[in-house]
Amino acid sequence: MATPAPAFAAMVTPDMRPAAAVMARPTLPLTRADLTLLTGFPDDADRPRSPSPSPAAEQQRVAALLDAAAGTTTTTTSDSQEDTIGHAASILSASGSAELLTCIDAATGDSALHAAARSGNHAAMRALAAAFGPNLSRRWRHERLYYVFVAHANRAGDTALHAAAAGAGGLPAVVSVYRLFVRGWLADETAAAYDTAAGWPAPEDEVYDGEDVGQQEENGHVLAFVLARNKQGKDAAAVAADLGRADVVEWIEALVQRLDPCGKRYDGQQLWRWELGVLRRWRFAPEDGEVAVAGGV
Repeated sequence: MATPAPAFAAMVTPDMRPAAAVMARPTLPLTRADLTLLTGFPDDADRPRSPSPSPAAEQQRVAALLDAAAGTTTTTTSDSQEDTIGHAASILSASGSAELLTCIDAATGDSALHAAARSGNHAAMRALAAAFGPNLSRRWRHERLYYVFVAHANRAGDTALHAAAAGAGGLPAVVSVYRLFVRGWLADETAAAYDTAAGWPAPEDEVYDGEDVGQQEENGHVLAFVLARNKQGKDAAAVAADLGRADVVEWIEALVQRLDPCGKRYDGQQLWRWELGVLRRWRFAPEDGEVAVAGGV
């Protein structure tokens, strides 16, 4: 199955790329072999496995997860919105990361995060993040699975940030998707509620030294996500602008300015370096530029 070009590739013209470079990154849905490749854990062929579900059962599984993420799952005991959201979150909480990584809408390529972002379902977003477990920075193999999940682009090239920018959740949903990407607390939470984050600035309010080379590299993978363009060549801010959502546009533009105060994003070569940096950061590409290819919508 062919793997689409990285979402960020739309910002980089072919003549900006070294001729020997081969660019690709994993995208959903992942297969069992993909998970083995990305985690580094061998797949034991002798281990007993559950039989593969029928196509109809698989379709029902995906639909149930996407409905739960969107907050459209109904309960049998109550019709209240609070109970419905709680029931949906419990469905997602019971799903492991592997299940979420194999779950996309066959027609649109949407992940569960796309569905949650589009509807502004913060409870679902929390449950989706929790499925990958705590302390991801100490478990880099699982951390990069998390990255594959949150950075996934659907068939239209839209990331969850695009979905939030165009969805019913408004600016809070956009803020939450960004904070999920950098693993901060969500827009409907406070810093005090987020463990040791009490007293810290919100992730998007941190100020960076634009001359710090190490910080530039650290910010590159974040900028690659925020500035990712869909197949129409539009990033999330442009999608919001088309819908007249000035608050979303202003928030994203202010965020990008803080992440890149020196305006390096206007340099095509820098865009290329950020793109390559994403692959190397998550070890999809070693230093020689070769890449591991997995998944694909």
